[in-house]
Amino acid sequence: MKWITINGKDYPYKLTLGAQKRFDEAFKKDGISILRWLHVQDKIEVRHLIKLHYEGVKAGCALEGFAFDMTEDQFADRVSMDDLAVLTDEAAPTADES
Repeated sequence: MKWITINGKDYPYKLTLGAQKRFDEAFKKDGISILRWLHVQDKIEVRHLIKLHYEGVKAGCALEGFAFDMTEDQFADRVSMDDLAVLTDEAAPTADES
């Protein structure tokens, strides 16, 4: 389980199948899916990163029994691009996985 600190509080992060499903459902009309994102990151916008990692924190909290009552916009306002970059690097496949 990975962790992210938001406003001084640590939250668990897990990119579950449910988190990936919710990401895919949100961007289906854009032709963006989690599998495409993992391999073709040049078409990814900040809104995609926010949604993916919001869902990852939400899923991690559900698994660990943590309360998570932030909306997606509140999450976006409380994390930095550096936070998203760390999570994005961890979510991307390594050369062995691709």
